[in-house]
Amino acid sequence: TALLTAGALAPLSSSVEAQVALAALLALCVGIVRILLGIAGAGALAGRIPVSVLQGFSFAASILIFTSQVPAFLGYPMVPGTPVFTAAFDAITCPNQCSLGAVIVSFITVLCIFGFKRISKAFPGVLVA
Repeated sequence: TALLTAGALAPLSSSVEAQVALAALLALCVGIVRILLGIAGAGALAGRIPVSVLQGFSFAASILIFTSQVPAFLGYPMVPGTPVFTAAFDAITCPNQCSLGAVIVSFITVLCIFGFKRISKAFPGVLVA
């Protein structure tokens, strides 16, 4: 949700303060609409959405989230307002602009996440990393 909000608001204003104000207004409007839909009983429609549609939506969201993290993983300098897939492609195709330190930290983080999972289920790798 935060990624969608940021993607929708980024082209509207370059000022962080204006984007925060727009995000707050958007959250307020969405909350009001959800309350009205709940009162109207629209929740019954959610049960009619096919599982394949929900799975497709979840898969698409995971691709978008993963792709949005590629520039940060590589330490690529982000330009505000750049589309997610363009930024990821630029980060992959311009390794000379990436940060070696960020790549090392990213790999250590991934190793911690999966390594602690193999050691014991009592150590949540995501929290340790």
